[in-house]
Amino acid sequence: MDVQKAMDIAREYISYVYTGEDVSQVGLEEVLYDHEDERWLITFGFVRPWDKKNTVAQNFGLKTPRSYKIVHIDNDNGKIIALTDRLLPDVKR
Repeated sequence: MDVQKAMDIAREYISYVYTGEDVSQVGLEEVLYDHEDERWLITFGFVRPWDKKNTVAQNFGLKTPRSYKIVHIDNDNGKIIALTDRLLPDVKR
């Protein structure tokens, strides 16, 4: 499958899974093809309602926290294999 097809499958899956949770600012973050496992790893980021409410970050003018999810898609049949968290490394200051 080509990259556009994989992204379309992942976007549709994210929309389906998070229906009713009122997520916003959904955006494609990363696309990776794993040659060893023959699967696509498509990462989306979004904001959940509880991240928007009175966060300390917003009080200081910083960005609202985002959730990042990786959709794992089998390259041969286009089926979803998994949905996992994309954990970002800690930023040292």
